[in-house]
Amino acid sequence: MGKQIEKGELKNSLEDIFEFIRSVNKYFDEEKPWATIKEDTEKCKTTIYNCTFAIANIANLLAPFLPQSSEKVNEWLGTGNNEWKVVDLKDKQEVGPFSILFERLEN
Repeated sequence: MGKQIEKGELKNSLEDIFEFIRSVNKYFDEEKPWATIKEDTEKCKTTIYNCTFAIANIANLLAPFLPQSSEKVNEWLGTGNNEWKVVDLKDKQEVGPFSILFERLEN
C-alpha cells in the first residue's frame, strides 16, 4: 500500500487499506475479546494486541490522507511513526488518554 501511495495510486491504496480495515473488524468480532477476557485472558490479550498493532499501522498508512487523525492515534499509542515501515508496539505497555476519533454519522 505504501508503494501504491508513493506511485500516486491513491484510489487503489485507499481501497486496499479499507479492505484491511474490514478484515481487522471481522477478526475483532470473531475473536470476541469482551467474552474471552472472562474465559481465556491470554487469547484476549493476543486479540487486543493484534488489533492495536493493526490500528497503529493503519494510522501510518492513512497519514497522507488523514494527517490529523493519524497523529492523534500515534499520540494515543505512543508510536509517533512518520516512516514507511511497520510500527512495532513491543515496547509499548499502555494506551494514553483517548477520545472518539470520528463521530458516527446517521443516515
